[in-house]
Amino acid sequence: MDRSWMNESRISPEYEEGVEQFLQFASQRGQPDEDEKYYCPCINCLKGRRQILDDIREHLLCDGIKRNYTMWIWHGEMTDIQSGQQSEPFDVEMGDRLEDMIRDLGQESFQQAHALVYERLQGDSKKPLYPGCNNSLTLLSAVLSLVNVNARYGWSDKSFTSLLQIVHDLLPQDNTLPKSYYQVWGVTVQGEG
Repeated sequence: MDRSWMNESRISPEYEEGVEQFLQFASQRGQPDEDEKYYCPCINCLKGRRQILDDIREHLLCDGIKRNYTMWIWHGEMTDIQSGQQSEPFDVEMGDRLEDMIRDLGQESFQQAHALVYERLQGDSKKPLYPGCNNSLTLLSAVLSLVNVNARYGWSDKSFTSLLQIVHDLLPQDNTLPKSYYQVWGVTVQGEG
């Protein structure tokens, strides 16, 4: 599919037609959530927020599309697999999917091979980010969200640590958010948060 429209002026007919083609592509191949919302690729949402298609249209026409989003993996486009064939669309919903990943791997074999890591990850997936946290934020979901942003934008260890320190200081005093890049990897990789 031609993506040259992404570099056109937002008031051009080519851009508007490209937005319509993108929305049609997303509606046919993408995986919306239960509220029929898709990740919005506008420059403000940056694929981090879900919107209904009409709102995505408005965002793309008013704000513009993230121009380097040329492989529409969040909207149903599959990359070539090693065999050169394309696979079926998959669910790319972000969030704390630890239980699903472990179930796919085989819970018993994972538990046996990584008992300490498994226990820590299970605990962190239930531990609130701070006492009294009344939403679904857990230590693990917060860390995974931040690691996702870090990977998406290629931040340095130093800049990521700075962000963690700022966010930690913004949260209530007894929050459980790690304060450094290395502490984050202790939670996600080593299971030693």
